[in-house]
Amino acid sequence: EALARMLGMEEPRLNLYGGDYDIYGRQLYRLEFFEGAGSDLDQILHYNFTPVAFYCDDAGGLFLVRIWQPDLSQKMGDYPIITADQARELLLEGHYITTVPYEMPGREYIRKVELVYRTGTQEEYYMPYYRFYAELPQEKRENGLNTYGAYYVPAVSGEYLTGMPTWDGSFN
Repeated sequence: EALARMLGMEEPRLNLYGGDYDIYGRQLYRLEFFEGAGSDLDQILHYNFTPVAFYCDDAGGLFLVRIWQPDLSQKMGDYPIITADQARELLLEGHYITTVPYEMPGREYIRKVELVYRTGTQEEYYMPYYRFYAELPQEKRENGLNTYGAYYVPAVSGEYLTGMPTWDGSFN
């Protein structure tokens, strides 16, 4: 709240996520804020496109603040999206992209789904996807920790999609 005015936010909302462990067994989180004011659509757009991320140094002090503001001036159009249940069925049929080195393990391993935009530098177009988090049984750890993989299913109705890329496993 103290930074809301400086960040130009009416209702900053916390997005604390991660929980990964590093090679030393330390649990790591990512701390972001996004604008929580406005309609549900406004909030989805702010969450995906204009977060403010805070990074700490090794001593826990503030090291960096990154304000994301991609160019959203060119819009392709408005398209209907499918439901999360429809996307789940497409996921189980193998219609997804992922960097996970394993096939989707099955319905019983799905732990979470969220509607997101893929906004990486490799994306030619920003479009909504359902991101499914699935427990990876191949990566089960002796200490009881689980590893989860992210599988993405386009949220735009299929009749509006042509030439969808498939993930080739590279980061180039």
